[in-house]
Amino acid sequence: MAPLVIGLLTGLAEVERSLIQERTLESVEHRRRTGGNLGGRPGLPQVKKNHIIKLREEGNSLRQIVTLTGVSLAAVQKTCKEHLAMNQEPTSQPTINQQPVNQPSVNQSRVKSSTRKRSKS
Repeated sequence: MAPLVIGLLTGLAEVERSLIQERTLESVEHRRRTGGNLGGRPGLPQVKKNHIIKLREEGNSLRQIVTLTGVSLAAVQKTCKEHLAMNQEPTSQPTINQQPVNQPSVNQSRVKSSTRKRSKS
């Protein structure tokens, strides 16, 4: 009798879980269609981002911008980084015929100490 009850409860739990998943997906789709909030922290307003970029272009340091705007250092850094990424030109990819720049590896830059001749005593 107990296995029958456990099987019945397991089946009901699976049905309930699938109903919860369907409702959740419908809710997310509805919020996306209507422009609703999907959760997460709200970002900085565009006005503040523009002010941060303007201050940075004037030559202010990141910490000065934090003091002037009252925004966290991480938010200032992220805004400046995004602005640079949007305004940078894509770098050219090296072609097959171009030779890579030779940089000494760790092994090449070290002087071997075992090159000295050892005398037998």
